[in-house]
Amino acid sequence: MNSNSDFVLAHISHLHFSQGPDQSDPNHTHSIPQLIGLQDGLATLRDIGCLIVSGDVSNHGDRQSLVTANGWLFRTIPIGNGQYAGLNMPSERVRIVPGNHDAWNAKESEHLIDRRQKSLENYNFAFPQQQIPCKGWATSGEFNCH
Repeated sequence: MNSNSDFVLAHISHLHFSQGPDQSDPNHTHSIPQLIGLQDGLATLRDIGCLIVSGDVSNHGDRQSLVTANGWLFRTIPIGNGQYAGLNMPSERVRIVPGNHDAWNAKESEHLIDRRQKSLENYNFAFPQQQIPCKGWATSGEFNCH
């Protein structure tokens, strides 16, 4: 940074991490080139004061994809062929706003009407430092936090 008044705010969105942790897994669908592009782009910024990650960190709100996203944001993760990617961001400089996909915890086999948002339980497990309190989330009873 050039002076004490400079502050770099970076924003990324809609990462849509999938269940497969790397390209060798048949469940893997998130974009490795996109992750590497974001990583390289953010590396050009000096002293990021805060990284905002908004909306749809995961594709289906499953625990594994959210934990993988956590690994990519705060450390590095294997991406296949012996390669790793990750931002290594300090957790105190990251703020995450979950999207509708991050609360989409229904089983794939359920009927579409039953595959609506159910809870942020998996999100809160994967991001304990960024938990979303359950109180006041919904009065209809659709959201449950355990």
